[in-house]
Amino acid sequence: MVEKASKSSAAFKEVQGLLIKAYDSYVHGAYESAMALFTGRTYTFMLAGNDSLHHRCMMKVAVAGKLTEVLGSLGLMAVSRKQVPLVMTIRQAMHDLNASNEDSGDDCPDE
Repeated sequence: MVEKASKSSAAFKEVQGLLIKAYDSYVHGAYESAMALFTGRTYTFMLAGNDSLHHRCMMKVAVAGKLTEVLGSLGLMAVSRKQVPLVMTIRQAMHDLNASNEDSGDDCPDE
């Protein structure tokens, strides 16, 4: 498909490799916010038991931000497939998340 589009298949494979590495790193805990939940005191990852209220709040903000991105992607897929009821459900979920202000960090305490 890449060759038919007159694009360099070598360049495509390089970009594809970088994307696969990035996704793999994210899934397996190399993502910065996942590492911030690690405590050397108990050698565990946690959210509710994290000693820092600031870190817990920032993780909540990070998750809400990623959820916004996921909903946007799902919404675009639903639009491209003309799934009107699903589009409306996703738009409502995005509206509710935005109205919750969960991704703002406004309620996060200082460190």
